[in-house]
Amino acid sequence: MNQNKHRNDAEPTKPAFFSKTVVDDDKPPPYVHLAYNVDPDLEHDENELNDVHHNQPVYLNYNDTEESLISHHPFDNTCKFPIIATYPEDLSSYRVGERLRRLKCENKEFPMASQDSEGYLYVHNHWEHFKNITTDVKCKILIIEGGLRNPITNKGKDVFTPVKVYDAIVNKRLWINADSYLVRCEREGELVWEKPFAGMRDVNKLKNTMTVEKDVNSLNPYGLKLRKAPEIVPDRYSVDVIGFDSTARTMFFRHMPRTVDTMNKLGYHFLYGYNKVGDNSEINLGPIFAGDIPEHKLQPKFDISGDLNMDWIFPQHSKLNPDNIQFLWKLMKEKYGCRTMLNEDISRKFYGLFTYPAYEYLPGFTELPTDHYYRAYYLAVYNKWKYGPCKNSEQVQREFLDLWYRFGQKYKNICHFGFTFFTTLTHESGLLLETLDEYLASRLAQLNMTGALDNSLSMIMSDHGNRLGPQQYTFSGRVEERMPLMAIRLPNDFARKYPTEYAHFLKNKFKLTSNFDIHQTLKDIVTMRMGQKNVVREGRGLSLFTDIPKDRTCRDVHVVYNFCTCMIDRSNDTNVSPQDKRKYVVGDTRPERVRQKSQEAINNWLQETELNKCVNSTSLEIKDKINTLSVNPYVRHGFRKQTNLTNNENLKIWRHKLDYFYYEMEVSATTVSGDAISMLFRIEQEVKRKLFNVVFEPFVQIAPQQCYRPSLIETCSCLLKGFKQTTVPNIK
Repeated sequence: MNQNKHRNDAEPTKPAFFSKTVVDDDKPPPYVHLAYNVDPDLEHDENELNDVHHNQPVYLNYNDTEESLISHHPFDNTCKFPIIATYPEDLSSYRVGERLRRLKCENKEFPMASQDSEGYLYVHNHWEHFKNITTDVKCKILIIEGGLRNPITNKGKDVFTPVKVYDAIVNKRLWINADSYLVRCEREGELVWEKPFAGMRDVNKLKNTMTVEKDVNSLNPYGLKLRKAPEIVPDRYSVDVIGFDSTARTMFFRHMPRTVDTMNKLGYHFLYGYNKVGDNSEINLGPIFAGDIPEHKLQPKFDISGDLNMDWIFPQHSKLNPDNIQFLWKLMKEKYGCRTMLNEDISRKFYGLFTYPAYEYLPGFTELPTDHYYRAYYLAVYNKWKYGPCKNSEQVQREFLDLWYRFGQKYKNICHFGFTFFTTLTHESGLLLETLDEYLASRLAQLNMTGALDNSLSMIMSDHGNRLGPQQYTFSGRVEERMPLMAIRLPNDFARKYPTEYAHFLKNKFKLTSNFDIHQTLKDIVTMRMGQKNVVREGRGLSLFTDIPKDRTCRDVHVVYNFCTCMIDRSNDTNVSPQDKRKYVVGDTRPERVRQKSQEAINNWLQETELNKCVNSTSLEIKDKINTLSVNPYVRHGFRKQTNLTNNENLKIWRHKLDYFYYEMEVSATTVSGDAISMLFRIEQEVKRKLFNVVFEPFVQIAPQQCYRPSLIETCSCLLKGFKQTTVPNIK
């Protein structure tokens, strides 16, 4: 294909299945059988109790002074992205649904040095444990540096080197003014214990030094409390980001319940329509932290399939020099003088974001990219060790998390940008993430208590969902892979200072968004351009602080079709390949059957949530048109790319494996006060167990003017409590 043809912005020819599902017969049968590949002899009780979707009575004391929880309804979008249950049936088996609340590491050795929560070091090589004395052991502190590329040889990123050595002072509170160091203990020249530590050097003091510090700085030597200088509030917002590899929003909900509960209390907002733009970490993190880079314009916009070229989204075969990439932390440091940190759990010494693989990047930075860069520390951690949850008899990831915590505490009164990224716990599965749940929740609570969150945009996110574990073969796993975790907490005074931007933000968390939108949002914070008129935002993406259109498509947010979660019409899909002779457990989608089961599901939902106090169940009427939706075949089959045209053609004969169907329908009813109300319901059909359930909550389309809200719960709160509003009803 002519490359020049790729370079224009004309809409390309859409790949197969882009606008509708291709089926084997242009004339569908009178009704459609849905297939699910399970043991045909397995019995399924149609009335089986579905504890996964158990609903609870809702709180109906909402009043008009409270912030709406659904200021824009996710069903009110052109893109019908799926909202799957937190505990879906196909992710509840023992292989993918294991729960592990606490991790116990085998105690193979006793530590001879340890750090406190502020990063001070204590060396205790004599008294190891009660009644045991370690004799003749001498410890040294080796400050290490490295992890940088030699610009001449292009080597060095995988090497660390001791640059200074100190004899350890025992049983004192030591400050090692370096970011990375080792404590090495020997007896008569033989190594008996060694461990890497991560410090956080004071950039205003001489680096690579060791000093003895007071245990309590707030008291004089006799215990009298000292006055402290008043804290200075910076005139710029800061950015604190912590990321977990391969973690979907719903996976995070499943395995981090205490953290999620804490985040909700602290005011974090989860993005429900956030869709990744590419396959792996590099292509998903680059657009967030670097946005558009000049090299992408050198690539053709479309590939041979007619869809967006992945190298145009973010170059993956250009051997980029990471020194030249204008990361947001670089902008914040160089232009605004803020402190910066890049804290990446590399998992193996030759890996690393923005330094690997060789066809994407030159091997490493040639100089420190941030004030605190921890590659040398992680090289020491992973030296002759393959990653796992335990090291030195402890859960090593807690130490990685503490760097994120200490950076936020240290610079809470100084503008800063910190990025911490975990790989080892979640790259293969989500099980071990749960072992950090209560620890992360407590760290968040402490940051809030000390005011470290007050002036920062705090973001807890992922690059993508799980791509490697057994869950990837399930329907819900395919969706989760494409809809990663993205949660944002805004500075305490943001809503007061920038009410327009805040109102847009609340609506946009329920709209289709992608990585480039996050970049524009972070850039707004970095450059402090909120509240300004006629702001020109260069590059792709729309800030969450602007009015994002609800009619966006995957093409608008630069998401290729095989990663696009916008559901398509599957009403004529037989779900069975004529070449596949196996037997399947089937369910049918005859219109009268769907209507009957949907009516039952809605009635049950109203009763369980006690919203039947507001909506008269006997007055429910499902309108004639019911839309049948599910993900496109490229998504369900887990395509990583579309450039294999043979595989694209095979989709026409492969079974589409539609384990879940979603039916959208308009439902009219009357309220208990006799007023008319119209709602858009989405019903999930789980084919395997023949279950129908209400998804999320319905979108209110028409309601009494004084009580209209997109949320049925909030609308009913108004109708039952009688408070007044001036909002005009949003009639579809």
